[in-house]
Amino acid sequence: MNAKSLNDAESELSAPDILTNEILQELDSHLFLPRLTSWGDRYDFPTRIDGTINVRRVFRAVTHEGRTINRQHMMNNRVEMKVNIGCKRGIDFGHKDPIIGGRELALLYDIAGGEEFHNGTHFLVGIPGSALTVDSIDKIEFYIRQQRMDFPTPALFPSDDLTAIASDIEQHGALPIAGEVVRERYRGHCRGVYLYESDDLPYYEIADYGDSTPLVDSPGGCRGSKLPTDGWQASTKVLNKGQLITIAGVYDVKPRDDYRPLTEQKTFVVTDDVTTSPTGTAEIPISPAINDGKLTDNAGDGSTESGKSTHQTCSNEADDNAIITVVGAGDVGENKGKRFRQGFIFDSRAMQYVNVQMEKSTLPGVYQEHATDQHVGLDVLYAAWTDGRNLKESHRLDVSGAVKVVHPELVVRIITGMA
Repeated sequence: MNAKSLNDAESELSAPDILTNEILQELDSHLFLPRLTSWGDRYDFPTRIDGTINVRRVFRAVTHEGRTINRQHMMNNRVEMKVNIGCKRGIDFGHKDPIIGGRELALLYDIAGGEEFHNGTHFLVGIPGSALTVDSIDKIEFYIRQQRMDFPTPALFPSDDLTAIASDIEQHGALPIAGEVVRERYRGHCRGVYLYESDDLPYYEIADYGDSTPLVDSPGGCRGSKLPTDGWQASTKVLNKGQLITIAGVYDVKPRDDYRPLTEQKTFVVTDDVTTSPTGTAEIPISPAINDGKLTDNAGDGSTESGKSTHQTCSNEADDNAIITVVGAGDVGENKGKRFRQGFIFDSRAMQYVNVQMEKSTLPGVYQEHATDQHVGLDVLYAAWTDGRNLKESHRLDVSGAVKVVHPELVVRIITGMA
């Protein structure tokens, strides 16, 4: 359907509701990553800009009382998602077909989901600079079973990485998820993992932190989601959002079981860019929180289950002056300033999408229409107007929502070759 002049009596703007519903259908049919994950609770689409939405996080809680381990059934826990103006995604276009704009909005959803995986995933397999191998996927299979992730498990990888294991990818078997765009990106399966091609994933980029020897700066030890550090190069951006770090002496624990320490160091994801002070200090925001089972705010999200290890994430607190290692930087820092491809293997329950309704503009002379699909959980606002002075026609599509990794333990990041 081609956009016509706004002055044309046959213009689609004479029936903006029809056009907007066509845009919504195009957006819906081209959603890729949201179809592999989860939409949040269905809403009646009230205006929720600058509001908070609670979505379900399902987890298996295990608490310790003395020597007794209480295994609890699956339960619902609520996670807050802040929906503000920063969650709005929109496209401005002139004479371009508005239907094409719906497809471009779908791509923005894919990009947002990939960025959320990058910013929220702390479990890592693979060495930066190495090609994707079947052995890498094999290593993940035990973790997938340990975390009770669903089989078959979807995975996203750049096309270069899938080419590297092309001979090991099996093509037979029915694709378990419907949708044309999903079928188009499906490349086959390997070791119980269903492989999808995505070149819209963010790179794993290692900041050049110069001559630094970062240490924990917390006399008495540190728990929680803010890690005070020193020993960095002064006044330097030392970590990018989404990078991974480890802390000497802090080990992973056996998940959803008895929380026995494992031999692997615990990996934490940096949740925001970090720039050091003039004295080389920095507070690093991390996820998950450092919780040795004694943290009052066990979940790191405001809950208060003092004395329980329901949300224990690691073996012990971070000691003062413990060495911090930047994952992927290399033995002698040879990877500083470089970026690498990465892929993600995930359970469909790991990430939640929530879409809410935008308010219409109050500007005169603007054609506007909402289209809402309550079953899918989508709302799109279409607006069009004419600049009479310049005889220029403009269109805009907007959606507003949020995407959040609510189960980071159900996502595995594999870092591969240099980008």
